[in-house]
Amino acid sequence: MQDKFARMITTEERSLVRDNIILIKMLEMIDFNRKQIENSRNLLRPIFLKAADRLLDLVLADLKNIRMQLRKANIKWWEGEQKELVLSYHIVCRGFEDTFGMTRDVAKTQLSIKFGEYFAQVSEPFKSRSFADVGNVASNTVGLP
Repeated sequence: MQDKFARMITTEERSLVRDNIILIKMLEMIDFNRKQIENSRNLLRPIFLKAADRLLDLVLADLKNIRMQLRKANIKWWEGEQKELVLSYHIVCRGFEDTFGMTRDVAKTQLSIKFGEYFAQVSEPFKSRSFADVGNVASNTVGLP
């Protein structure tokens, strides 16, 4: 009996699966919004595109790290049956099969938390700077004339 529990997926490993799923959803959302920005005529379009690109870079780097950890732990997952309010995934870890479910509300909350973390990183160059400094940062990062 103890051997069975030793093979079960740990809380940390479940967190990796959850973060992997959330980051994939984030990539989809960022890509969708980036395409909308590309097609807009907004005056701040170059800055918004640069911010979206930076977000993509950060999310992709974290996703790569999580996927390496999942591979190292020999954890595989795939989407299961999606019900109205629950996102369901199948997990195989060390021969143990399990289902991982997340309500849409929990997914939205996780997305909000993660986006907040990434927005803080993207906005860091603009914090505690004068208006002139922000203009210099913006022109250096987005290639404004």
